[in-house]
Amino acid sequence: GQNIRSYFSGGIAMGQRELDITQTAASPIAGFAGRMRGFEERLPGFRVTGKANLTTLLSELKIASPAQGPGKGRASSPVEASYSLTSPFRAFGQIGQYIWVDGLTLEMLLNGTFERLVREHGINGVTTNPTLIKAYLQDKRVQDKARTLAEERDVLENYRYTQEQIYFLLIKDLALQVIDIFKRYNVAGKFSVELDPKNADNIEASVKEAVEWTDIDPHYMMVKVPATEAALKDGGIIERITTRGRNVNVTLIFAPKQYEQVARAYIRGLQGAAKKGLDLSKIYSVASFFISRWDVKFAKNIPIQYHGWLANSVGIYAYNNIFIPLFNSEEFTRLNGARPQDFLLASTGSKAKSFDATVQEFYPEDVYVSEVKGPH
Repeated sequence: GQNIRSYFSGGIAMGQRELDITQTAASPIAGFAGRMRGFEERLPGFRVTGKANLTTLLSELKIASPAQGPGKGRASSPVEASYSLTSPFRAFGQIGQYIWVDGLTLEMLLNGTFERLVREHGINGVTTNPTLIKAYLQDKRVQDKARTLAEERDVLENYRYTQEQIYFLLIKDLALQVIDIFKRYNVAGKFSVELDPKNADNIEASVKEAVEWTDIDPHYMMVKVPATEAALKDGGIIERITTRGRNVNVTLIFAPKQYEQVARAYIRGLQGAAKKGLDLSKIYSVASFFISRWDVKFAKNIPIQYHGWLANSVGIYAYNNIFIPLFNSEEFTRLNGARPQDFLLASTGSKAKSFDATVQEFYPEDVYVSEVKGPH
């Protein structure tokens, strides 16, 4: 596992809370739950034990009061983020690995927790998921804002905001709070947002929505695109968004062959961007390989000596046999300034409780983290 360059889509596992939405015209956020139902529910992000336990880390942080959180006492200009000497993530940062949070809450923004994760522990990415968005929309402060937006009119067009527009404005506000913290500490972080699943097979609609999201801040925003046929095909969603110079997080990748299609679609997009004269160095993409699902799928068929290694081996195979040769190929290297599509490990939470008690010991909480830790 010494060759994996791991971008961990992980963090604090959120509870499976459901929105309590009254489906009436009087409810300004009615219908948001329907949008969320189209997404596959993601497995919780990684929680690692011992020296790299993010859950424990958060509990040990000295949480700032809301008055000391975002919006209070900001530096007048960007300052360098620096690891705490006791940060369990120092070892990751020192070898060029990065950790993303997949469980951001509004409270973490308001009480300074997220800011401290960025400032002292090197967190440089936030990826949204249905559970996170449900919890965010469930917050009374967010619902109050939604109601206010529902009663307002667009200043220029003089019409009331639709439910989709309200949703966009609420998530935009969340994204800007995160981006503001990244900028404050001169961190080139990313905020990754889901595209509407209803348009997963609609190339034009997906590209249009991707542009709207990334227009919030083209450098810091990126969109999550599931690795469907419409995304992977020639002229598909991944290629089209990349050709426009926008950042893409390709998600729901499960197999090496599927991953290769993702990487090739990204390269085609870069080629299109180059033809348009765009600066390729400003285009960023990650491929989110859902690692733990292999162990879950074949739990009853894995010989005892391979428990805890099957899923990691699939990820390592994809990295060594696809990522390395493809992004060192002439096809890619002749794209001046282009950045490789980073290999991101997703679904990295241990699924030990899904297995028979006799093999749970092979699946410690950091099984999909520590075992693939190593420099690129």
